[in-house]
Amino acid sequence: MTQTSLALPTGRDENWRYAALRPVTQLNWGEPSPEWTTDVEAQVTALLPPRLAGSRRLVLFAGRVVPALSDGITIGSSRGKLADALTLECLENEAPSGPSTLDIDQRFADLNRQHATQTLRLTLSTQGDAHPIEIIHIASGVSHPAIELVLPAEASAQIIERQLSRGEIASATNLRLDIHLGSRAKLHLARLLQCGTQAQHIETLNIGLADGAELDYTQISLSAANARSTALIEHANESQVNWQASALAAGRQVFDHYILTRHAQRGARTQQTFRGIASEQSRLAFNGHMQVTKSGLQSDLQQSLKCLLDGTRAEANVRPQLEIYTDVVSASHGATVGKLDRDMLFYLLSRGIDPMTAESLLKWAFISDVLTKLPMGLREQIELALLDRLPGAIASPAANAPTHESQR
Repeated sequence: MTQTSLALPTGRDENWRYAALRPVTQLNWGEPSPEWTTDVEAQVTALLPPRLAGSRRLVLFAGRVVPALSDGITIGSSRGKLADALTLECLENEAPSGPSTLDIDQRFADLNRQHATQTLRLTLSTQGDAHPIEIIHIASGVSHPAIELVLPAEASAQIIERQLSRGEIASATNLRLDIHLGSRAKLHLARLLQCGTQAQHIETLNIGLADGAELDYTQISLSAANARSTALIEHANESQVNWQASALAAGRQVFDHYILTRHAQRGARTQQTFRGIASEQSRLAFNGHMQVTKSGLQSDLQQSLKCLLDGTRAEANVRPQLEIYTDVVSASHGATVGKLDRDMLFYLLSRGIDPMTAESLLKWAFISDVLTKLPMGLREQIELALLDRLPGAIASPAANAPTHESQR
């Protein structure tokens, strides 16, 4: 099947109204991925962030595993170990035949299935793995990464996923991420989007939770030309999702999120928090759509969606949707879009803080609801990335470095 046979979303589709679709729908998604060369290896190695303490690392370039930069993967193997309790399989894909029957929110996932050369399946044993797992994507050219995370019953894991790119080289990524959580499995998933200014990023997450499973999800979007995140979540009995997301957009960036959460069984819980800051001429959107069927008795849904506008041409749209078909449910939601609190700003200025630092402090406080949910090592790296964007709000490492006097 070619790309032209797929009806990709357009701005006329309700859930895609705020996405920047023109740049991605005009791309040749069937373009071959760039080759791995010695020069590319040197560039990618220089891009890798400092390793988090005790972590196991899996590096992907244009959607394919880089064995030389990954832990425990040997060249030419289709199966390897990142840790004693974690199995990695590289499954070669065969493009499906026939027209797509998926709904519009699955079309980019379908496009991924047409072009992804392999699916990476990470499976944890019941004992789990005490070490955090880092998955680092390096975007280059046009790529279709496909990842499947499988946690069997009682397993637990902490996974940190990063989206990076080769400097300012133009790239387009269409990621498909499938997550399967067994009964009472627990996954802590932290995701960071930090691509170059010429990067287009599209992703589709399909998440299924078995009875009593728990997902603690935190996503931070910092940089890319445009990004769209679609997540489709299926609850089971007594399962739980804590979903935290934050986006800081500047220039003409567009960050769009659509999260569909289905409560079709008893006692499921979803807590959803979004904090976004749109500066200059950027645009943010977050659509949190929660469905509770007649059989979703005793579901608990909590939403808090907030955006700050820091520019006369900045835009933000936050949209809580509660679609409930039973009375036996607990639900609350709130959504606001506004500017910095002028009273709080005046208070900081009256204490002698300069205007730029005062605004940075208020912005930092605004997004801290999400940032504080990150693992400490990753949070520190994000703080470093925000030094230029929130000047004065975060102490730089140089400011905290011990002096000669303090070392005596």
